[in-house]
Amino acid sequence: RLDAVEAIRNFDVFVYTKPRNSSSLLEIIRSYLYDYAMPLSINFELIKKCYRDVTFDKEKLERHLQELEWNRKDIEEISDRTERKFNELKKSGKLFEMKRFIPRQVRVAFSDFLKFSSEGEKAVYETLQDANVLVYDDFLTSGATVNEIIRYLKSTNENNKLTVFVLINQRDV
Repeated sequence: RLDAVEAIRNFDVFVYTKPRNSSSLLEIIRSYLYDYAMPLSINFELIKKCYRDVTFDKEKLERHLQELEWNRKDIEEISDRTERKFNELKKSGKLFEMKRFIPRQVRVAFSDFLKFSSEGEKAVYETLQDANVLVYDDFLTSGATVNEIIRYLKSTNENNKLTVFVLINQRDV
């Protein structure tokens, strides 16, 4: 389906987040893209940062919930509860298991949890000019990871054109 929208060979760069296991859908997609498009493109891998680097923006969450037309009392309650749970998970070393504990509507408030797998990869990405970048992910739940990937890539090099491809949108399932 992606190739029908834009030819895979037109992408200069592929970016994905490193999966926890080698048999994940992301590894299957990566293998396909590598076989189909390489050596004409560059493959970048993003990994999760240390827990101490991840941030929670309570004001961003409150603005987001206001846009969703939540009432003030519920906004205060969920933002306080989420902040407590975030700090608890961060302290326990289980922050990246937040999908299990934190509702998807509030995950937009988490950021700074990704980085390139090496400083060398980051340096190469920074030097690219007007590259056609395909960001791919296996599942879209809240959109927080894809949003963070876009934010991070734009902050690293704003000149590149980003296209996002997600295999399964769980909101539609």
